Amino acid sequence: METYRRQSEILLADLKKQGAFSDQKALLSLGVGIGNDYLKELSKKHADLAAQRASLATLMKDDHPKMQALDREIDSVKKNTIQEVAAMTSSLRVKEASYQSSLRKLEESTHKLPAMEKELFALERVAKVGQGINLFLLQKRAELSINKASVLANVQVI
Repeated sequence: METYRRQSEILLADLKKQGAFSDQKALLSLGVGIGNDYLKELSKKHADLAAQRASLATLMKDDHPKMQALDREIDSVKKNTIQEVAAMTSSLRVKEASYQSSLRKLEESTHKLPAMEKELFALERVAKVGQGINLFLLQKRAELSINKASVLANVQVI
């Protein structure tokens, strides 16, 4: 959670800088990692628009109406991306704080358990493992006795 939050904060700072957004792969990986389909879609749309602009830039000047319309669309996608990453970052902060709070509560309750209860839990685990092994061995013994009986039944004394 903390890793995604940090990654989103770095991307948000990069997106807010003036100029073209350079790290499409990081944006796409953040969208995939968190499972945000809208962010993945925005990333792909931005990449497509940037590719269109690059191909048109060889044929047209920046003041051409098609180039200006494409620039406005790229700016719109970038603004939507900034809003989405900002919302996701704040959501991740809240989730992280919630998880940290839950973790602290669990750690406090664990420390409150007396040593005897901890030992009892450990012994119960050992007993359960022993029971599982015993059951497994009993099943194997039954299988072997069936195999032995089937081998002896097929043998004839001459």
